[in-house]
Order: sequence, then C-alpha cells, then structure tokens
Amino acid sequence: MKEQNIDFKRWQYDIAWEIVDYKSLMEENKARQIESQLRNICEVQEIELKDFHLEEKTLSFQLISKEQLNLQKWMKGTKKKLATTLSDLELEDQFIISHDSTKVEDDKRLCKLIDSVVEVDYYDLDEGLIEEDIQKLKRYLKEQALTIIEQQNQIFLIDKKALGTKINLNCFECTKSHQYGCCCGSPCAMSEKNMNLLDKHLIRMEEALKDLDKMQYKRLQAKGGFIAANGEIKSFDGHCSFLIAHEGVYKCMAHKYALDKKIPIYDLCPLSCLMYPLEIMELITDKRKTIFLITAAVQELFAETFSRWGSYKSLEVELRCIHEEEHDEYFRKEDYQTVYEVNKQLLKHEFGKGLLEGMQVLFK
Repeated sequence: MKEQNIDFKRWQYDIAWEIVDYKSLMEENKARQIESQLRNICEVQEIELKDFHLEEKTLSFQLISKEQLNLQKWMKGTKKKLATTLSDLELEDQFIISHDSTKVEDDKRLCKLIDSVVEVDYYDLDEGLIEEDIQKLKRYLKEQALTIIEQQNQIFLIDKKALGTKINLNCFECTKSHQYGCCCGSPCAMSEKNMNLLDKHLIRMEEALKDLDKMQYKRLQAKGGFIAANGEIKSFDGHCSFLIAHEGVYKCMAHKYALDKKIPIYDLCPLSCLMYPLEIMELITDKRKTIFLITAAVQELFAETFSRWGSYKSLEVELRCIHEEEHDEYFRKEDYQTVYEVNKQLLKHEFGKGLLEGMQVLFK
C-alpha cells in the first residue's frame, strides 16, 4: 500500500479479511464479483472504496467516509450482503484499522472506550495504576493521536507517534560507560506465567554460569541463587542477579542462555526487560473488557507518571538509546530504528500475526 496524505476531516479504515475457502473462490474467478459488489455497497452509502486487493487468502481494502462509521455494524451487514451474492463466501476478520482524527474528542468511539476504563494493569505483570493515576492516564490519552487496531475480538490502542520514535538499544556499549546501565537497582518484576517459564531452566542456567565464571557462580550460590523464595529475581551487589560480566561487558545471563540454547527469548526472559521502552498496558472497562494500549516510555512525562519502569532520569545514565539526537560513534545514527521495528517479533509472539500485519499497514 502506498503512503497517502490523509485528510482527517474524513474517516479512514483499513480492513483485511481472511477468505476461508480461497481455492474454490479463485477457481470460479469470483474476485471481480466481490469487488463489484463491495463497490456497489460503498457507493450507495457514499463511502469511497480504495486499494482493493485479493491475494494469498486475504481480501483487503480501504474505506474513506465523510462520517464516522459504526464499523462493527457496517462489517456485519456487508459480509451478509456479500454472502447473499456469493453463497459459499466465508470471511473472517484479520485486522481492522480505524485511523485517528485531528482531535480525540471528535472520535466518539475512542472517547467512549477511554471513558469506560476503570482499571489499568501492566501487561504480563500482577500490578497496575492506582485510581488517581488512572484518571490522569485517561486525560493523557485524550490528548494523544491514537489509532484503533482490532484483531478478531481484541482491541488495541496504538500510539503511533511514540512507537515511531527511533531507538538504539546498544546495551553493551552502555555498560562500558555506566557499568550496570538499566539493570541496576531492583530487578524487573515478573508475572506468574513468566516465573513458571523461567523456573524450568534455573538449574541449567546456574550450571551454565558455573562453566562461564566459577567465582561468580560461587558468590551467587552463597546468596541463594537467582530467585528469591517468593519467586522474584534477587538483587545482587546493586544490580539484577542475572547480570554477569562477560567479554568486557555486562550481559543478562537469562538472555545469553536463551540464545545459546536456541530458546525463544520471549519464553524465558522477563518480558519487562525485553520490552523497554515499549509499554503495553491492559485497560479494563466497566464491562470487564480488556483493551490493550501499546505505546512507549520515550517521553519523561509518560515514563515518570505511567510506565512500569518509572522515571528514567533516576537511572543516572546517558539515555542515548532513546534520544537519537544524542548519537555518537558507538550509538551510530544509522543504527536507530523505531520502537515498532525493534519490537515486531515481540508483538507477534504475544498477540499473533493479525496485529503485526495491521501495524505494518499502519506504519507504511
């Protein structure tokens, strides 16, 4: 899809449907019938249909409307009409993107979603925001330009500006200058699921440390190992117990072990460590529906008030990793990528390919 200048006085929706019986459809050459029927439906409703594509089991198109659509109602009605013309056509939602308008208050659906939030939890953690900060977050969100992506029954609020910020997580160079870097102080918390995954590898991880550095292994054993009795990662000499000195830099033992053993890092390492500065929050509505906010802690206001890591000023390190303008010979400007690009595989691992494909369209 080509990049387009979007007039946000109008409403834009990018939709992708998966065709269940694609082979039968192509054999009978019904693609033109589908496009023609879809154009007729849109014309009657004064909706502009653009970028119609039918390929690799996916039917995708873009809608431009002068008025905000009741999208779920439109989708249901349109699928029904298409099925009437093509009786064997079965469509499943792959992703739906509802682009933001110039003012959040103009987006009735987005305002309603934000207003309905009564609880905010950090994704993959058993903790969240207090009531006072929830109200602050709701006001903050209404000041941002957010995009809604839907994947089946899941709703994601995407902070495109934050996710489009360029970062360079050159942690090895950082530890040369700041020793422990972001791994100083209290280690990241873990969810029960994360703890259970990590627990399966703890003994072998300690053995791997013994092969790597016997002295450090003995010191760790004297302290009782990586994990405390309550399942939390221990702090060790002012840093996370998983942080080890190796080849002149500091490395995460959990991350190194996962790479050495070819274990997906998302199945082993604390997710909060892998995410930074990506932030994922679960917004729970008054009807107990979960909406996922996907943003990034790249601005001090958000980091200090809302992010799981708190203010990054307290780390007392030069944050070239999230400040592209401060690049140097080690944090090279050409190595900076957007938060979205850096975390594509993490997002796919946690939420599936539908969200990732929707975000690829959004960031094009």
